[in-house]
Amino acid sequence: MQATWTPVHLAAGVPANLISRSSHCLSVVGRRAFIFGGELKPRTPIGNEVLVVDLDGKDPSRVVEPASAAQAWPIARVGASMVAHAASKALYLWGGRGGKDMSPIETRRGDGEQDTDDLWRFDTVQEKWTKLETQRGTSSEFPQDRSYHTAAIAGDRLFIHAGCPASGRLASLESIELGDLTWSTLPSAPEPGRGGTVLTAIESPTGAKQLIRWGGFCGYELGGPLDIFDIASATWTSSEVSLLNISGQPPKRSVHGLVPYPLGAKSISHGTFGEAKAIAIMFMGEGQGAPKELGHDGAGKFLDDVYALLRSLSEPSTFAWLRIEPKVANSSIAPQPRGWFAFDATNTKNGLEIIAHGGLNEANERIGDAWRLSIGHAAV
Repeated sequence: MQATWTPVHLAAGVPANLISRSSHCLSVVGRRAFIFGGELKPRTPIGNEVLVVDLDGKDPSRVVEPASAAQAWPIARVGASMVAHAASKALYLWGGRGGKDMSPIETRRGDGEQDTDDLWRFDTVQEKWTKLETQRGTSSEFPQDRSYHTAAIAGDRLFIHAGCPASGRLASLESIELGDLTWSTLPSAPEPGRGGTVLTAIESPTGAKQLIRWGGFCGYELGGPLDIFDIASATWTSSEVSLLNISGQPPKRSVHGLVPYPLGAKSISHGTFGEAKAIAIMFMGEGQGAPKELGHDGAGKFLDDVYALLRSLSEPSTFAWLRIEPKVANSSIAPQPRGWFAFDATNTKNGLEIIAHGGLNEANERIGDAWRLSIGHAAV
């Protein structure tokens, strides 16, 4: 597989103090990236404006803010989730940490509550937020307030997983139908509960929708197994996945990236593993946490590596990790190792384009650069 890092220039049109941040959200719709939330100083939300970036560089970046104090708009927050729904060209924001005491933002816990936060929808055409009034389904509960969780969309269904409530860490999985806005409580993932993990939606060879999870933090960094949730049967399975040509697995990590690879990609052949298809790309993250006495105020050891997750065509329940060594376009300096960054991906005619922005580096600095990782379908 061929991969190339290319810098994305986003400073023009945006005040310098809004560029560098970590623990924020980024979603891509069409050829635009939307950035929300995060922090420049630990536990201090940077603001609640939306940064709009033209990924082709034709238009300057812009800052979208409420027209008046009366306009519906989510409060500033860190550690939230925001994902794009392709069919409606809308973004869905949930959870996070904010307010004066930086506790998990209080979300809806009971029917009829009007004064709590809830699911937010951002119309990327009108560039306006709408606070949605959700409901709980039969035998289900509203999801618990939390931050540093993960989210994914499969079809018209949004999934919320794991994260950090007021104390401890969660392994729970909830979903909401974006049509009728009804929450469902689903089977929890295999323990331990964790924050800073990743969840993404893929399809099995039979077309069944699945979610996959790898890594996270539970007091220490986690690696495998690869945990797989089958949406139709609402069941979890786990698979130990090794690296090709190298012993072991990718380094354990949290606050990293994981995105699905295009369904239409060509199959690839790799030695004894045989014919396979790439189904996801994992990259970067924190490989060793900050000293416990520093916690969120410190920085750990970060990673800059990239891996493709392969699924065997002859044995669909067999997977392997393949290390990818991206080139850097135009002799640019390669992106520095990082975690706590924001990312999303979009399919292209040649493969996949991942957009990654900001994050925290080993000097404990919030960084503001943005990168495009283009991955093609070439044979291995």
